[in-house]
Amino acid sequence: MPMQREEARRILLLLGCYYLMQLAVRLWVSPGLELDEAEQLILTQQMSLGYGSQPPLYTWLLSGLFALFGVSIFSLALLKNLLLCGTCLATYRGTRELGCRRETALAATFSLLLLPQIVWESQRDLTHSVLVTTVTALSLFLWLRLGRRPTAGGYLLLGLCWGVGFLSKYNYGIFLVSLLLAAVTLPDWRRRLADRRILLSLAGLAAVLTPHLFWISANLSTTLSQSGKFKQAAKAGYLRAVATGTGNLVMASLAFCLPLLLIYGLLLYWGRAERLPSVEPSRTLPLRTIGIALVFCFCLALLFRVTVFKDRWMQPILFFLPLALAPWMEQRFLQGGWMLLRRLLPVVAAVVLAVMAFRPWLAARTGGVTRFNLPYATLAAGLQLQWAQVDLVVAQNRLLGGNLRLAFPALRVAVPEAPLFRQEHPRTLLAVWESGSPDDPAIPYGQLLQQLTGTGGMVTAQGVLQAPLRFLPQRTLQLSWRAYAGTGR
Repeated sequence: MPMQREEARRILLLLGCYYLMQLAVRLWVSPGLELDEAEQLILTQQMSLGYGSQPPLYTWLLSGLFALFGVSIFSLALLKNLLLCGTCLATYRGTRELGCRRETALAATFSLLLLPQIVWESQRDLTHSVLVTTVTALSLFLWLRLGRRPTAGGYLLLGLCWGVGFLSKYNYGIFLVSLLLAAVTLPDWRRRLADRRILLSLAGLAAVLTPHLFWISANLSTTLSQSGKFKQAAKAGYLRAVATGTGNLVMASLAFCLPLLLIYGLLLYWGRAERLPSVEPSRTLPLRTIGIALVFCFCLALLFRVTVFKDRWMQPILFFLPLALAPWMEQRFLQGGWMLLRRLLPVVAAVVLAVMAFRPWLAARTGGVTRFNLPYATLAAGLQLQWAQVDLVVAQNRLLGGNLRLAFPALRVAVPEAPLFRQEHPRTLLAVWESGSPDDPAIPYGQLLQQLTGTGGMVTAQGVLQAPLRFLPQRTLQLSWRAYAGTGR
């Protein structure tokens, strides 16, 4: 009996409740920040058309939430869980646009919980990758909808979405190029590309992206500052670099989707007596997109000696694998596969929620330390008397700086990793670093401190604070601080 629309809505509502619980868990688990969260606390101090090697959209969205709800973990968790929920909804709608039934669309949507990067890493500590995944899911849905309803408004909206994708994360370009190349291989989709209304899409893309492109042209070295991390073994020789890059690409891809492939493989094995259904060529577009994207990545290794591929970098080109496989899996889903997933995936969700909630405690029991175990809030409170007397705080790194700003949002915080406030010469300054003594910390933090204090800075006070780690009272974290006066000019 076909699933009714109201039943599908109730199931999707349960998915929304899951992300509400994830938000609640994040509020409860720790008053501290993960690394990417801390970086955003630093970057949102200043609006800009670009931020180093990452595009600016995530920071803009977070700045808006900070303006509404304050600089808080709630704002951080709200944005992330809205995006993840949006990814699921766009996946559901995209699967329906492929012509799949509601049961299949729900199975594909909930199968996202079988992808470790979605169910775990995106909750743990990702920002731009979460945003680009949502925009990619929306882009795919809008493109698939054009196949059924090609309108001028649809083409324009698609182009605007393309621009937003590039403002989310630059590897969105791999998805977009792969999608368009896949469309070229299919007659039905070639007609959509040949439609003159595609110019509206290009206009929308240009309208959204042009201001950021001007920023890139003026800050090219900053934008490319992290490009070397893709070629860490490239100097070892061409053949070895290609072999290393190809191996890392295969391992990153498997790490991303292996649990999904195993579960889908079992579903197909139980139905091995039945042949896989034939699928109309036009419905193979998403799977072709993934195949072309993987070939594109291989070409990066082959032509440019790119040797580093990480599973999180593969997220915008692999996360829609459940949607891409849905036309072939539909028969198995309708014959019991969906019911199996309905029993399995709530268990997966419950386990993830439990581990997320008790991660600092579990780390302490196993002898490890997470960033949630670090007592930054306690140490920041110990510096409270200093905050009102300084114009700028210089922190040793983004993790420390972000946590200091979280504790006292009115602070202006500079760190070596972010190009903010470097041209200023504040009248009073507070330097904070993790150390056992008030000696100047090492480069590059020392360089930034010297740049900001100049030659006129005079030390007015200094000291050391320490506090026990959360759930690890036998271990402590120590902060050194030094106050400067007379640095402005």
